[in-house]
Amino acid sequence: MINLPSADQTAKGEFFALHESNFRAWGDDGYYATTNFLTYGISARVEAAFTVYNLGAPVADNRALGVGYKASLPVQHLAPVIPDFTLTFGQMGIVGLDGGGGLWTYGHLSGRVPGLGTRIAAGASAGPEVLFGAEDKAHFIAFVEHPLPAHFFLVAEWFSGEHAYGDLVPGITWRHGGVVAVLGYKISNAPGSSTDGMVVEVGTTFRLWH
Repeated sequence: MINLPSADQTAKGEFFALHESNFRAWGDDGYYATTNFLTYGISARVEAAFTVYNLGAPVADNRALGVGYKASLPVQHLAPVIPDFTLTFGQMGIVGLDGGGGLWTYGHLSGRVPGLGTRIAAGASAGPEVLFGAEDKAHFIAFVEHPLPAHFFLVAEWFSGEHAYGDLVPGITWRHGGVVAVLGYKISNAPGSSTDGMVVEVGTTFRLWH
């Protein structure tokens, strides 16, 4: 997944670090922004998360720090019907670098289409203005991922509403050996928005001790 919290968990005792750049290098309303994630697997089902959001130029109003957790729980009795059927939920305490704060809460259900391996996720999210750049409100979240040869995946994710994350992001990812790379294009829910632009991510899993 891209900005949507993933159903995949960081393994117990491992770290996962990811850098995201999104940018618009054309027109008079160009921009560059980065978000950086670090997670740590507390157990097989729970990870701790630390994130620095929206640093870049021009300076954004929703620069923030986030600390929280994410949990993924398999729904075992549906697994024979829907492979990898999983409930994922979490919370991030948000502190704005320019003041303010709040709590981002999210959750979704995901599973794979039998015979195709396509993973679909759908759920809801609610977060503070200091992160989303709009009044506190809930929104729908959704994701589709289809496997391709050579460790590639076609992906698309969507946050409903008109806010800093209110967009559709289609793209392609590559995952292998604990490394992930993402290339996507952000299409704002507000037609013609100056926030439309490219999304590039690179991440890796690692251990500091055994």
